[in-house]
Amino acid sequence: MVSMSLSGCFGEAEVEEETVVSSVWTFERPELTWYHFPDAVDVWGDDTVDLSGRNLPYPAEGTYYSIGMSTFEPTMGITQSDTLFMSSYGNGPAGSTAVVACDLIGMTGTLDYSCENVYDPFFPIANSNDPYIYVDPWTSRIMKFDMHALLGMTVEWSDDDGASWNGPSVATQIYSVQDHQTIASSNMPAMFHPTTWMFCINGNAPHPLCSSSQDGGATWGPETSGAPVTCSSGGLSAHLVGSIDGNFY
Repeated sequence: MVSMSLSGCFGEAEVEEETVVSSVWTFERPELTWYHFPDAVDVWGDDTVDLSGRNLPYPAEGTYYSIGMSTFEPTMGITQSDTLFMSSYGNGPAGSTAVVACDLIGMTGTLDYSCENVYDPFFPIANSNDPYIYVDPWTSRIMKFDMHALLGMTVEWSDDDGASWNGPSVATQIYSVQDHQTIASSNMPAMFHPTTWMFCINGNAPHPLCSSSQDGGATWGPETSGAPVTCSSGGLSAHLVGSIDGNFY
């Protein structure tokens, strides 16, 4: 019998080196914190993209709560009943802007809340470009502004947390386009209402255009310059804040 050594033919088996992928996700994600790309794309645990430098994720505490419907440029406010109200584009009756009420305020330790639309007038206002909700911090009046294709705005309001609605009234001027309204109230007593209301718009003047109401939003004065005429803002308006000193900033 003839035997031959085969060790020289095969040698030792090659061991593939394991590629170690370093991860930036080295911490636990809190239940209510969401890390995402634009367009609500979840990025948690994704190591296929370069998340370095200013894009490096870090531990954060967030409070994301779903209202059960979509929205567009949402605005919100809180009434004295501790109810949060926000706009929801196109989800109201007949495709109008919904006014969503959520009992989120004061919730601790458990996710026990509900959200529902409270805007249901006999004649709902058609959907608009820039839905806007503002709550007067002194009277809890909910003001609902709807922009209509740069042509003007309609205004509705509720004094009972959305159970009933008044209006609409018209808030616009024909000498300017109307876009991207911002609304606020101050505790300066008006002629026919406890607080003074004001809105400003992006118009076709070199400065913001603003209008005020002396009766809680039922009627509005002419749109005049809301800043020095030489401010050269291109007609762009910032968000208003009404102060306890009666002024608007």
